[in-house]
Amino acid sequence: AFAARSFDELARLELKPAYQAHCDVNQMRMDEAVCEMLSLPHCLKKTIAKMRDAWCAETSVHGGNKMALQLLSQPDH
Repeated sequence: AFAARSFDELARLELKPAYQAHCDVNQMRMDEAVCEMLSLPHCLKKTIAKMRDAWCAETSVHGGNKMALQLLSQPDH
């Protein structure tokens, strides 16, 4: 039931481009919903955020996009 409700809610959200996943509130909401569906411990939230940051920092993801690099350099992205 939680998965169905979450899907219905999250499917309507707009996501930023992939290279902005580290600062996309809707992406973070999706990640949290998946963690809850999988019954992952809350303490993994920081680990998932680090993984999201590392993924967005990959050249193959941001492609040298100036906006992406600027967002990555901000301390509280």
